[in-house]
Amino acid sequence: RTPAFWIIAVCLFTPAALVTALFFFQVSIFRSQGLSQQVAAQIFIVSGVMMVVAMPFFGRILDRCPTQYVFAGALLVLSLSMLTASLADNVAMAMIYGALFGANNAANITFFGYMWARYFGRKHLGSVQGAGQMVGVVGASVGPLPFGLAFDLSGSYVGTLQGLALVPVGCAMLALFLRTPSWEVEGEKN
Repeated sequence: RTPAFWIIAVCLFTPAALVTALFFFQVSIFRSQGLSQQVAAQIFIVSGVMMVVAMPFFGRILDRCPTQYVFAGALLVLSLSMLTASLADNVAMAMIYGALFGANNAANITFFGYMWARYFGRKHLGSVQGAGQMVGVVGASVGPLPFGLAFDLSGSYVGTLQGLALVPVGCAMLALFLRTPSWEVEGEKN
């Protein structure tokens, strides 16, 4: 019932949808842009290493900086990773994509555990996070559909990657309006 819930939900739905699509289609995206299947698969290693390295930093940044700015910044990293995926026709650009994508995944995993408690407290965390997690699962379920459909219709992922890269930019702007609800729930100030 608060704007904060819906802003967080939309801003977590988007990475859940787009990250799942990128995971599902990464090899196909890179192969359609002239990279080998082996290179495309090896970029998962770059992403994984970057995710492991970046995750503690996102946690520290969230402890030290205003949440809405960190959240918006991570959404912009998602947009950049989608744009670099659309340009990845050589190994160097694919590695840049892999690093950005790994950093983005580190941020997203951190946010899924952090945002609900940060904005709604811990007293009702189960019900709030349960509803929020459902939003993420729905996003992950529908996210790959536009990619598969676009490739079937056009034979390319480039337009879809570049067009959908605008969605996290919009979410980043929305995240800047995120405020902690200023109401009390059963005596607990949030």
